[in-house]
Amino acid sequence: MREVCTFRASILRVLTTLAATSLALPVWGQVSGGQNTAPNGATARSGSEPYIAEYEVSTVKTLANGSTITQEFTEVRAVDAQGRTMTAITTIPASSDETATTKVSVSDPVARTNARWDSRTSLATVVKRPSQEPGRASCWAITPENVSTDSATDGQSSGKALQIAGPPTGLTPGTPTVSKPGQVETTIEHLGTQTIQGFEAHGSRVTQTTPAGAAGNTKPLVSTRESWQVNVHGIGLTVREVDDDPENGKRITELVKFSPDQPDPASLHPPEGYEISTQEMHQVPCQQPAPTSQ
Repeated sequence: MREVCTFRASILRVLTTLAATSLALPVWGQVSGGQNTAPNGATARSGSEPYIAEYEVSTVKTLANGSTITQEFTEVRAVDAQGRTMTAITTIPASSDETATTKVSVSDPVARTNARWDSRTSLATVVKRPSQEPGRASCWAITPENVSTDSATDGQSSGKALQIAGPPTGLTPGTPTVSKPGQVETTIEHLGTQTIQGFEAHGSRVTQTTPAGAAGNTKPLVSTRESWQVNVHGIGLTVREVDDDPENGKRITELVKFSPDQPDPASLHPPEGYEISTQEMHQVPCQQPAPTSQ
């Protein structure tokens, strides 16, 4: 069930972005030639206009007994003039006994690196991306011999190959997309425009329905993602997003502040004192998908 819901959420994010603006790929799994893929789901280019966007995020999950679990976060998304992008997500403690924690991811198209770090562990991982010809798919891997660590502790890597390819094709926003009988059905709706934080945002809603029995479910599972986006400095920026999923509950992301300023350069690098593991990709043969039985 968890794998099905994870797949459904991934497809929702792809289809919603297609419907509202252009497709953007996850920073850790995809690299496309000639541009930088931002961790916030927007596509930035070298020479971009800088900005800092701040969000409030809340999640509500309803349990079987009717009680709810609510969590709140703040999220900062930033782009500098060189096209470097940063996303920082900070948890808001539910009580005075808890400590706020922050996770950061940064993509640097100039240095061709992706970095991420976590305040809970004081550990940072920097992945050096290879150069790539635009429009050509390649496969790369990170293996133990390609890892170095700036501390007394040895770095580790899974050695898993990463597929580096272009966006999926065959998805047409604005029209229902129906899978084979018994599989997930996807529908895209355009919601028009709405003024949010002074921006004229364009909205879309993606609905996915998993038929009864497809994932061990006795009733159909319906998930929705409503997304409102604007074009800022040539990129698609989300100003509001509402996810509603039967397993994960409801998640609301709302823009609360926008500034066309340069982010602090220090925020684009791991903090002083963090242990840094540097990983370098090398090219490997691409694995062909296993044939499916009829």
